[in-house]
Amino acid sequence: MEKAKLALGLALVAVVIAIGAYFYPQTTTIVREVASELGASGTRFPNGLSTDTTSPIAGELRTTTLTVTGASIFTGTIATNGLVTVNAGRVDSYPLSTSSSVSMTLKESDLLYASVVDDVSGAAATKTITFPATSTLTTFIPSVGDVATQCWSNASTTAAATLTFSAGTGIDLEVATSTNPGGGAFDLILAADNMGCFTFMRKLNTDVHVGLLEFGDAD
Repeated sequence: MEKAKLALGLALVAVVIAIGAYFYPQTTTIVREVASELGASGTRFPNGLSTDTTSPIAGELRTTTLTVTGASIFTGTIATNGLVTVNAGRVDSYPLSTSSSVSMTLKESDLLYASVVDDVSGAAATKTITFPATSTLTTFIPSVGDVATQCWSNASTTAAATLTFSAGTGIDLEVATSTNPGGGAFDLILAADNMGCFTFMRKLNTDVHVGLLEFGDAD
């Protein structure tokens, strides 16, 4: 009887080993395939990741709700088709500066990302800054109705060091009705130690409205 039980036990062990040996290569293959899909480290999803019913394209993250609980940095362009609500306020932080003391014509790259431009040239007299022709603005507000803003600061404290803005081809340069020093003629001159902000809007005919709101010393 004891010998029969021992023989039965050994037979069961042999069956288990045989079953494991049969499935082990397939299990190893599946694990390798999954690891290949996720990436070498197991933390990447090169084919995309989706939490809804639509399959993603390579590199895409599809989801209905994205909750980020910590500080985040986005290095690429962000596009949204819905309303953006900013509960904690907004800070635009991409300044440029220029130290050139001569008149200049801006390029699209000068407008594309910079929210603030500091003119620190300290020029002895006025210099003229000309906006680029709208035909060169292929990325900056490219579509009808697109709007962007940019503020300029004349960092000079020398009274004669003023900045005069002028329009390139296709630029419709305007000033706010409040930009009217002493009730005289409207001007496009930014005085020393003052700032002004421009609003750019692409028109129906592909030209661009550029509106200046100028600020002066109040204290």
